[in-house]
Amino acid sequence: PVLEMVDRVAGLLKEAGVRVKVDATESRSAGWKFNEWELKGVPLRVEIGPRDVQNNSVVLARRDVPGKEGKQFVGVDELARRVADLLAEIQRALFDRALEFRKANTVHVSSYDQLRQAVEDRKFVDAFWCGNPECEEKIKDDTRATNRCIPLDQPGDSGPCVVCGTTSSEHSIFARAY
Repeated sequence: PVLEMVDRVAGLLKEAGVRVKVDATESRSAGWKFNEWELKGVPLRVEIGPRDVQNNSVVLARRDVPGKEGKQFVGVDELARRVADLLAEIQRALFDRALEFRKANTVHVSSYDQLRQAVEDRKFVDAFWCGNPECEEKIKDDTRATNRCIPLDQPGDSGPCVVCGTTSSEHSIFARAY
């Protein structure tokens, strides 16, 4: 009966446009499977056991909220709607967390020494850059940091290139790959 319910739930979710992967292997424990799929980055796990079949419900476990706080019981009749809502919520939470991390770890610098120190401190470095490949190469040789991007939203100001001092109107983000 459990695998029948699994097939039914998988069908409902696929109809709702959700990608589903069923892990029906019996050679590994549930904890092993949970860990394996978490490491693969699956954002939402659907757990179904004998008691869930009796209650016509499933357990939804969020990857971004560990432990019991991230689990909830949902009836099969409201599953597709709830999964869609949860996936959108998870996406928003992960995006907000990444954005906050980026903001907290970005340093604006105006000198080459500040750039070197910020890279050493494992920060993202926002600095004026003239666009010269030689300046970029010097940063890479001295700090192992590379140009990660030239932001589309430029503040519209200008200043000296952090390496050579040439006037530049473009900010660029430098960081080391870890």
